[in-house]
Amino acid sequence: MYKINLLPRDLQGRPHFIISRLVGIALITLFICIAAASYGGFLSKLKMKREELKELKMELASAAPAVGKLNSARNDNTEQQKKLIQLQSLLQKNINWYELLEDINYSTPKDISLTRIELTRIEIFQQAPGKGTGVKEQQASGIDSLVGYEYKQHETAGKDKNNENNKKDKKVLILKGAGTSLSSVGLFIFKLQQLPYFDEVILKTARREEHDSPLMLFNIYAFLLEEEGSE
Repeated sequence: MYKINLLPRDLQGRPHFIISRLVGIALITLFICIAAASYGGFLSKLKMKREELKELKMELASAAPAVGKLNSARNDNTEQQKKLIQLQSLLQKNINWYELLEDINYSTPKDISLTRIELTRIEIFQQAPGKGTGVKEQQASGIDSLVGYEYKQHETAGKDKNNENNKKDKKVLILKGAGTSLSSVGLFIFKLQQLPYFDEVILKTARREEHDSPLMLFNIYAFLLEEEGSE
């Protein structure tokens, strides 16, 4: 039911406001404003991030050729390092011939004269126990067949097929010369055996010849050390 206040306006009482309702409305309004502002900020940041991502993609696209060149250079550098390591390994395996010949010179007794030094590769094979090591020359040029104290070779063709599995090619330094006696030749062989370059040193042949003074002609095989798998 509606009530009508017939009193003059100046005598009418002021309306009563509900404070709790006003507070609720104010809080809701504030929450809506904050949510709207947050959403607006989120949209602004999202737009900025999209622009940054677009610029970053453009920079990556422009840098792709340089990255490709860098990767190619890195791969080339890796290959060069591998080749350098392989070269260093090969150089370590190679023999310093200057030092070797110099050491041979220092190891040569005064009454020994070398007339020829020859590097070649020969085929060796292991005989049955008690029979020694067989030697078969692959390169016969310049190798004399002297008589006297001769290191006997064992013929293998058609005799023992098992020797085929024991054959091995080895580098050998052939030293030819003359000495005053067999003992000086033996001393020379002993000194050669002390050098770190040789795996085995053998007297291949030795023969005495009579000239103005007797001479002992010799032929020495010095087998060079070689690493396994380097044949």
